[in-house]
Amino acid sequence: MVPTCIKTFTFPFGTEIESVRGTPKNIHSQQITKDLMIAPEPVLYDQFTLDVQTESIKTTPKTIQKWYEYDVGAGMINRNERGIIVEVEVYPVQYDPSKNMIEWAESIDVEIKYNAPDQPISFDDEYSFIVLAKEEFSDELDDLIQHKIDRGITTKFVSVEEIYDGTYFPAQGRDSPEKIKYFIKNAIENWGTSNVLLVGGSLKFPTRTTHVWIQEEYDHYGYVEIFVSDLYYADIYNGTGGFCSWDSNGNDIFGEYNWNGE
Repeated sequence: MVPTCIKTFTFPFGTEIESVRGTPKNIHSQQITKDLMIAPEPVLYDQFTLDVQTESIKTTPKTIQKWYEYDVGAGMINRNERGIIVEVEVYPVQYDPSKNMIEWAESIDVEIKYNAPDQPISFDDEYSFIVLAKEEFSDELDDLIQHKIDRGITTKFVSVEEIYDGTYFPAQGRDSPEKIKYFIKNAIENWGTSNVLLVGGSLKFPTRTTHVWIQEEYDHYGYVEIFVSDLYYADIYNGTGGFCSWDSNGNDIFGEYNWNGE
């Protein structure tokens, strides 16, 4: 186990990250007489932690030869604003178990090179709050929408039928949930939308089922979990700022993690 430090940097949406570089300063080295303790492996829900930890103890210590790593993503950077997120994790201690040698840096300078957006994003039409439902609910939702408008919240009702017909933006997506998610993405980027209300149960509003394989025991026997997740409609962007389909390998199994060997 060695120390790490994670720092998060945020930038306006549309920023292009060119490079991230970490430079260690004032490096020292030292021979040690004992192996460093091995950190326990992360465990999925319902796995037997005791067996996993026992397995970790038997593992050969890993060589640590990188001072930092980073990840670039897109998401909410405050309550009402999306942006670009750069997460940098630094490793101030390097470890070579074959030589029982550690190196450590007194500090690590992080430099992020980026191109800012050409101009701030502006919107011809702006709706901070949109309500999505089947057309049959439009009359019942009129009072709610007028209440929001009266409180100074720019609000708009959009039916799922209008989404499918491409009334406001060209319809995109392989099925109904993906068409709705693309519409939300377009509303964010063209209307400045920050809040979305989905109205109706699963019989009235399309849902996305996710697939997770949860191991019941540590001998690779398990059972399948398939369940509805409304998080699908909130997770708009992937790590590069593009549309997040929840199907990066294109096999039409959504939100899968170690699911049935796929």
